[in-house]
Amino acid sequence: MSWNSLVLLQGSPVLLGCTVLVLVLATLWITSLLRPRKARSTIQKRSKGEADTPDVRVFYGTQTGTAKRFAERLIQDARKFGLTCSIADLKDCEPEETLTIQDSKPCVCIFLLSTYEGGNPPEAAAWFCRWLSESVADCRVSKCLLQNLRFAVFALGDSLYGRSFNECGRSLHLWLRALSAKAVYPLGLGDQNVTQSKNGGIEEDFLSWESGLLSDVF
Repeated sequence: MSWNSLVLLQGSPVLLGCTVLVLVLATLWITSLLRPRKARSTIQKRSKGEADTPDVRVFYGTQTGTAKRFAERLIQDARKFGLTCSIADLKDCEPEETLTIQDSKPCVCIFLLSTYEGGNPPEAAAWFCRWLSESVADCRVSKCLLQNLRFAVFALGDSLYGRSFNECGRSLHLWLRALSAKAVYPLGLGDQNVTQSKNGGIEEDFLSWESGLLSDVF
């Protein structure tokens, strides 16, 4: 600062006061930038996210074993996301007990279901599908029965069968929604007919659907 400037400041108390104020504010600002930031809020947010992550329950109904193989692949890939998973054959499941979710821990039920001859479900999944179909048609059954259920369905079939293509998986998706279950991801349609499959084959159809499910829902 030159001598002339110093003389000017000394002769102007207001200007001198403003200069001091600016210096103080600048010092406080620099100090705040250098001060370590607390990570508490970030940690709390991460813990909350982990607590809200749903478990994955995979169910399959199969005739030739393809749905089971896809279910096992899904479990393997879901665990890479750090998800808690379980797997079950629909032949071993009591429908009402399986579908009426009461757990405090959130979960998503994923169904992989093939369509057998004549648009029928595999023998192992016949009772499960019949129970759902009858529950939807029965006026005595509350249409809010499955309101706590969050689900996704991948259907396995062959478009060469025409109108019955993936009929069981499509019906399962509709029955669950009719009882107020919430679909968390669009219905997947696997096609054994490679010339009509959107991805070049049923396995490619499944892998494309699975990739979207895991990235969008979890």
